[in-house]
Amino acid sequence: MAPKRILLAEDDDVLLDVLKTKLEKNGFKVFPVINGVEALNILTKESIDMVLTDILMPEMGGFELIERMKADEKLKNIPIIILSNSGQPVEIHQAIKMGVEDYLTKAEFDPQEVLDKVQKHLKEPKKSSLLSI
Repeated sequence: MAPKRILLAEDDDVLLDVLKTKLEKNGFKVFPVINGVEALNILTKESIDMVLTDILMPEMGGFELIERMKADEKLKNIPIIILSNSGQPVEIHQAIKMGVEDYLTKAEFDPQEVLDKVQKHLKEPKKSSLLSI
């Protein structure tokens, strides 16, 4: 079986490398990008199973990326997990309204938790764990 394909949009080089390594060691094919513009470019060329995205990135941030994905028939059903420095309730609420599967605050997660969330949401698509927030 072909590995699941993860688009990882993160402008922090260290975090990008750590998460990419963790996901690849666990059998995923990772497409690392540093902003939403690059993410959309990959999404138009590759078949992606899940998107992990930061919110604040140069050129195009995560919320704009999500808006564009949700407006595109080919991309709107791809599960999305947000990785953010902000745990502000307003941003979490906005993420819920946009239909993301999960929201992780960078200061509060480790790479294993990201892996666990990815595995969970790829097995149980469209069951947001944010509804309990």
